[in-house]
Amino acid sequence: MAKRKQKGFWFWQKTFKRIIEGIAYQHAQGANSVWWSLDGLENDDTENLQFEEVKQEHVPPLILHPSGSFRAVWDLLVLILLFYFLFSIPFLMSFVDTQTKTQSECTSKDLNLTNTSTEYCEVVVGCSFVLENSTCVYYADAQNAPFFIWTTAVDFFFFTDLLLNFRTAYYEKDGSMSNQKLVVNGNKIAKHYLQTWFWVDFGGSLPIDFIMRYAQQASKNSQYVFLPKLFRFLKIVRLLKLLRAARIGKIIKNLQERAHIKPSAIQILQLAFIFLMVAHVMACTLFALGTQYSDFTCKGQAGSICSASDVKNNVGKSWTTTTSIISKSNGETTVALAPLSTQYMMSIYWAITTMTTVGYGDIKPITEVEVLAVLFSMLIGATTFSYVVGNMATLLVKLDTRAGAFKEKIEKTTKFMYENQVPKYIMHKIEKYFDYAFNNPILNFDFPGLEDLSPSLQNELVMYLRKDILSSVPIFDCLQGKQQLLASILQRLIPFQYGPGDFLFHVEDFSNEIFFIVDGEIDIIESETREIASTFRRGNYLGENCLLPGQERFPFSARARRWSDILKVSHEDLKTVLFHFPNILSEMQMVAQTRWSRMICALEFHKTLSKARSRGAVTGEQLLDIFAHSDTFTAEVICS
Repeated sequence: MAKRKQKGFWFWQKTFKRIIEGIAYQHAQGANSVWWSLDGLENDDTENLQFEEVKQEHVPPLILHPSGSFRAVWDLLVLILLFYFLFSIPFLMSFVDTQTKTQSECTSKDLNLTNTSTEYCEVVVGCSFVLENSTCVYYADAQNAPFFIWTTAVDFFFFTDLLLNFRTAYYEKDGSMSNQKLVVNGNKIAKHYLQTWFWVDFGGSLPIDFIMRYAQQASKNSQYVFLPKLFRFLKIVRLLKLLRAARIGKIIKNLQERAHIKPSAIQILQLAFIFLMVAHVMACTLFALGTQYSDFTCKGQAGSICSASDVKNNVGKSWTTTTSIISKSNGETTVALAPLSTQYMMSIYWAITTMTTVGYGDIKPITEVEVLAVLFSMLIGATTFSYVVGNMATLLVKLDTRAGAFKEKIEKTTKFMYENQVPKYIMHKIEKYFDYAFNNPILNFDFPGLEDLSPSLQNELVMYLRKDILSSVPIFDCLQGKQQLLASILQRLIPFQYGPGDFLFHVEDFSNEIFFIVDGEIDIIESETREIASTFRRGNYLGENCLLPGQERFPFSARARRWSDILKVSHEDLKTVLFHFPNILSEMQMVAQTRWSRMICALEFHKTLSKARSRGAVTGEQLLDIFAHSDTFTAEVICS
């Protein structure tokens, strides 16, 4: 008999549990009946409001979309190679070209070189002695083949990019960002490209290194006497590759929009790049000036060729020959005779100390040209450094504005609490609240700039940012298709945060706002038993009785179980927005009435069940008798 009573009691307890779970977990549990859900009227699944991204315009075959995935990856590769060019071309012209010899110079009698002399061949930078045939040859011929293959592949890549640009659609500019038209006609694309970036890209795609290598090989033939001059000319023409750098800004902007990178992060990277690039160019320039043999007087034979590294000819002075450095491989030596990596390190060191106005004085200009170059470098470097530091400081202040304001608020609050002798436990709770609010900010639409947007953009932004509320709250179903009204309501949602144990409202409080749970858990506490009747979680809401005349007072309390983010909208704001739409307001009231009635029934069910539990185990028949004699619990609850 006792087992039958216990079985009947647990049956009704499980039934109540299902009801409450249906109330609080409708979307998570997928209830199959209207009775088990407070959020459904006819169907248990609320139709989600979909936010579709702007569909990518259709492009014909063999035409690339400017915002397509392939084009984005390709532009990223272009950007990387453009940065490579910005670094490598000044480096090659200053640290390699100034110290290399042509094939005829490597075998020149003026340098006292013979085909069998290893010693004399190796002292000329740019020449290398080949044991197989005992000849002194140009460095690129002996060791630089992999670099030539790499540069040729890069040139081919940019030539391919040139062809792809003829097949990449573009947007026509008509002065309105929202009315831009995608042009996919091949002839129009080609014409537009020829009138804009073609000549810049063409100049940057010329295979200069390939032509230079041909000139070097052909210079061995006496009939091509003009080729050495062409070779020197092509070294200067190589600067045309830097023309493509003009596209860096456009590519970065496109990638930023596609990858949603923070503008402040892009600005910081741009400032760092400007500083490093100016330092790099200055380093290359200063070293190149220190290797120009035309500026020096040689003590060797008349007409001999001298450069900063021609030891056998007793080179004249420059900063590269007077500045000493201890090299791991060569011991104590001058910059002119140091390895290439050491030469660049010393040059960039001098450039950065000049830019930052530190100037230790350990490296000094020697020739007149070097003095003039250093003066110019100080002007450019100091201006660049002050510009970068000033803008970086401004950016850091902007990035730290929120943290600074939070710190100031904490200090003022702490000072106020100490002055008014606030108890420590309250101070501790306030500190925890501020800490949570800072580390878990909740979105608020009260920011400058929103009013400057057009109404359609405002609505689109609000609808996207609040899509989680729209997809989980059926009270807004009647507003689907009325985007402007819906966005107006969503803009009036005010964010609040509640800590564990904080009450949203107490029993008998007057309801004048609706609470939407963005995150966290809210316990529903029954008024008489003080027990937790249910727990509402993300996507649920409370307070819809503010729309029901005569039912505004809460018959229960709501308390946060853990940190919870809540959005509130007042009854007055709803009435203001829907003033000219009484039918919609009535429909929302009908939804609220249905849901509120089920909430009250569920609470009465919990109250009655608690009374039965307090009397001990009872049978199902006895429990039905208790329900039947309850003043506030009707048979409609059981039969619904």
